[in-house]
Amino acid sequence: MKGWCSWHEGYAEDPVLVGVVEVGSGPGGSLYACRDCVEAYRLKPLSDHPEESDGSPLYEQRRS
Repeated sequence: MKGWCSWHEGYAEDPVLVGVVEVGSGPGGSLYACRDCVEAYRLKPLSDHPEESDGSPLYEQRRS
């Protein structure tokens, strides 16, 4: 499935849901990233966020 990558701002195959945008009134939105951007920016898929997450994009810690 093709979708929009919010990081490189272009279409990509099989983007991953990495965050949601919630607003006080009106529709919110979903933030997707292609697999290359997930790796390059160390984005954590929304399905891997902790239960208390507010849906903002999370980044994996850099390994030493």
